[in-house]
Amino acid sequence: MVQYWNGPIDFSTVPIMIQLTQTFPLGGKRGAREDAAAADARATQADAAAKLQDVEREVTQAYGELFMTERILQVHEETLDVLRKLSTVAADRVAAGRGEVVDGLKARSELLKEEGEHERLVATQVSAAARLRALLAREADSPLGPTEEPPLLGTLPADDALRARALEHRPEVQAAGAAVQAAEARVRLASAAAVPDVTPILGYMHVFGAPPQNNFLFLGVQANLPIFGGSKIEPSVSAARARVEAAQALAEALRNRITAQVTAAAAQLRAGQRLVEISRRLIPLARQTLDSSLSAYASGRIGLLTVLDSEREALMRQEDLARQLAAYAQQQADLERALGGGLGVRP
Repeated sequence: MVQYWNGPIDFSTVPIMIQLTQTFPLGGKRGAREDAAAADARATQADAAAKLQDVEREVTQAYGELFMTERILQVHEETLDVLRKLSTVAADRVAAGRGEVVDGLKARSELLKEEGEHERLVATQVSAAARLRALLAREADSPLGPTEEPPLLGTLPADDALRARALEHRPEVQAAGAAVQAAEARVRLASAAAVPDVTPILGYMHVFGAPPQNNFLFLGVQANLPIFGGSKIEPSVSAARARVEAAQALAEALRNRITAQVTAAAAQLRAGQRLVEISRRLIPLARQTLDSSLSAYASGRIGLLTVLDSEREALMRQEDLARQLAAYAQQQADLERALGGGLGVRP
């Protein structure tokens, strides 16, 4: 602080006073503030890490939707070829007098419906690709490349090991722990309010245009008086301790919720892997049935409705596999998010 001090109004002399002060907080206040600030910083960093993992899960979801749509679109393109051949066979049978006109109309109707579904899938593919580009912060027309089938992880670790890993690595757990530490530091800070702070004072006054004996040096000590402890300090300490208990309760509830999330996500992932394996076994059977039905219809041994049923079954099985693979990738992302870290390599 610099001030013009006790000088005449006509400025015949110019007394300038310079004063330096520095407060020294006692009772551990400075350390408590430092600990609280450091804990708040750790909590903020953990929150940012959690947000990043949420974005990664959204990217996986968008990627899975794009993968599923592309695979189903490929299946429908194959189905269109089958229906075109079937429509041709039906028309040939009608022309040869070996089939009903209704068969040709039915085959044509199924072909038109499949063409309409194909257009819907193309629009869905464009939408999924746009969403993925937005999440990846890419230009609207930037290439994404072909999607890859998500690899199966095989046998997962036991649930106990997964839960222990989650409690160690989840950023939310780290944020909750930091919140408890910050609350505990503020209890110490509130308790230290009963200890006075000391402020040394050093001052110097120099009078320009006056003899040297008019220059002065000032020394002093200032301290606050933390009175009214019962009505002011103790309630603050009690409130700070209550915040510690609340933070601890929230941390415990979070741990319970995370263990439940891990258990559920692991169960879903194991079931998803099994469903993928079953779908892969059903597809060859459905294709064999469809090929046999087409041959039998061409020779007049079965009706068109039986062929269409076989075609729908083959289509459904291939669509199921695409959906199961996309769901498996999402289930893997859900488990990794519940664990706070990756399990394996995804496309």
